Amino acid sequence: FSINPGIQQIVDDPNSAFGARLNDDYYPGDIGFDLFGLKPKTASGFAEMQTKELNNGRLAMIGAIGMLVQEQVTLTPIVDTLKGMM
Repeated sequence: FSINPGIQQIVDDPNSAFGARLNDDYYPGDIGFDLFGLKPKTASGFAEMQTKELNNGRLAMIGAIGMLVQEQVTLTPIVDTLKGMM
């Protein structure tokens, strides 16, 4: 098991970037690790899952920025705000 299964080590190839090139059978994002068997079997299903993960990640980043902005505006640490809500 490798964390870079899509990269071939090529040192003397002038066409490679930083001494490496992607393997021909590598699909970006698919490193072959699927502990619970959740990876879709088809390429279109895998692409759809990637899109869902990207969108949820973006939404999480917007939420985190919202908490940081709230803390800067109210000058109250977010943990204290949460404690006050309980």
